[in-house]
Amino acid sequence: MNSRARQKLKGEIGGSVLILSMAEMIRRTLEDVFDKKLREEDELGFGQWMKGARKMLYGSERVLDAPRNVANELIRQYGLDYGVRVRCYVEGDTEYGAFASAIAKSNGIELVNLSGNVVEKRGKGVAFRESLRNDKQSRIFSIVILDGDRDDFVRAVRTAAAQDDMCGLFFISEPDFELYNFTFDELGMVLWDIAAEYGAQESAKPKLLKAIKGVNSGEDLMKSARSALPELARLSKNADWGKRLMTFALKHPTWRPSGSDEEQDRPIIEITNMLLRGISANYAASCEKRKVDPDTGTLVPRSH
Repeated sequence: MNSRARQKLKGEIGGSVLILSMAEMIRRTLEDVFDKKLREEDELGFGQWMKGARKMLYGSERVLDAPRNVANELIRQYGLDYGVRVRCYVEGDTEYGAFASAIAKSNGIELVNLSGNVVEKRGKGVAFRESLRNDKQSRIFSIVILDGDRDDFVRAVRTAAAQDDMCGLFFISEPDFELYNFTFDELGMVLWDIAAEYGAQESAKPKLLKAIKGVNSGEDLMKSARSALPELARLSKNADWGKRLMTFALKHPTWRPSGSDEEQDRPIIEITNMLLRGISANYAASCEKRKVDPDTGTLVPRSH
């Protein structure tokens, strides 16, 4: 609070804040006079105090006169701030539609549809890196979701991680979003629901499933589905398609990827959970001691 707001507080809280304000004035004046850092009030009481505990709990050893971003971090941990806590960058409309539908009621997460604008033209640098730097300066987690078939995108985010220009996570969908998260049979189920809505007869279902079997990408999936059934002639990799995929994933959070004998958490669900956890996560604890691994996209301990 500013001084005017503090002076309006009444009762025991108002009295406590007034005494603390006076104590702070004395402490800071003495620091200036003697050019020495003195402990803040809560470090002077009875009991044991672990070194570094204040930074772990509050984001700084100096709480009452710390920079504003430290105060913002503390407020966020108590759920009293509705600013952006996590910024999620996705490559296209499908991913945007998927995650927007899953986090629609969650404050603190901002989705950015890159739409192919990660790398600046004419080789003059990576504009995306500047966005990640700004996130880090503002103590905002950056979560990036890209397709593995876009070498330029992948190279940009790996460089940002290698040069410590981001704090968060990145995920590379191999070969792309659809095939990284769903089996051919599952994609066929989602496609068939769309076709049925447009009047496709049950007898046409085997033709659709056969047409999409073995496709190599989401784009090929769309082309094969459109060729198989006239009811899917307007099908495209848009936000509605992403929303349908997320709806299916939320109903079936685990899956059995090709070549695996065990059920696993579906990647799209793992990412969604990470986005939601990021709202209340401690930024300082997560990023000051750890960094993003440019190979795996995960947070790993910093080497000293």
